[in-house]
Amino acid sequence: MSLIIVGLTTFTLILKTLVWWLYNYHGKDVMHYLLYEFGPEPWIREGFQRIPATCFSGILFSFTIYLFFYSKQWKIKLLALIVSLFNIWYANAIFASRAQLIVFFITIVVAVFSIKISMIKKFILNVIFIGLIILLTMLNMDTIDEFINSLSQETFSIGIRFIALDYYMDLFSDKWIMGINMMLNEDTLNGSSGLFYLSDLGILGDLFSWGVIGFFLMVIPFFRMIFILKNINNKKDRKYIFGISLIIYTILMSILSNDIYSFRNIFGLPFIIAYFEYWRVNNE
Repeated sequence: MSLIIVGLTTFTLILKTLVWWLYNYHGKDVMHYLLYEFGPEPWIREGFQRIPATCFSGILFSFTIYLFFYSKQWKIKLLALIVSLFNIWYANAIFASRAQLIVFFITIVVAVFSIKISMIKKFILNVIFIGLIILLTMLNMDTIDEFINSLSQETFSIGIRFIALDYYMDLFSDKWIMGINMMLNEDTLNGSSGLFYLSDLGILGDLFSWGVIGFFLMVIPFFRMIFILKNINNKKDRKYIFGISLIIYTILMSILSNDIYSFRNIFGLPFIIAYFEYWRVNNE
């Protein structure tokens, strides 16, 4: 199953890259609904229309990490590294998501230190992976200045999320049990000024939408996956690195902005859950 998902996801990202390139550099609107996946309004950053990653990007990234570290064939290792770098490049250039770049970075660090190998080898692998991410990011961004500018409340990035948090917390304060889902309208969804969206807050937006009761039900799969991984807790199992990478990626992306329960990503959740349940059954 993993190989099929990885292959199809890679193909999808390549297809999205082609659509993005044709539109932004040649003005050709090919596969319109893929280009405007977020809706009819332009989704622009730095003058380019953005296209989000797929719901299987976490599985793709986690599996390529697994192949890079454990495959005995150098061709497979090289292919896994190339696909990983392409995934990172896509997050930076086409998805233009700082959140996903941060999650990729953290996932790699956690994965490397979870492998049962010598500390020297871990250090070397960390330097290689992290160095490549930083190099790739530096080549496609104005790096530090751009990130600092994103902290401003005048930008549609990190700073604006603090305004969104304050706005939705005010609405949520009187409806914390069942959430504000019953009062959702255009003004509620994108803020009174239209500068931010509930989806900008990641899984925290689910708390505001569905309240404490609904939010509790939504995080159960996360705790279930952590429970399964903890009970197996066998770092000699080569797929342990895949499991822990997938958990880190899924949870962090959901916390930051790309909630696994969003309409774009929820299709991937059953596959993620199925992997852990299958792993549990086969380790009993």
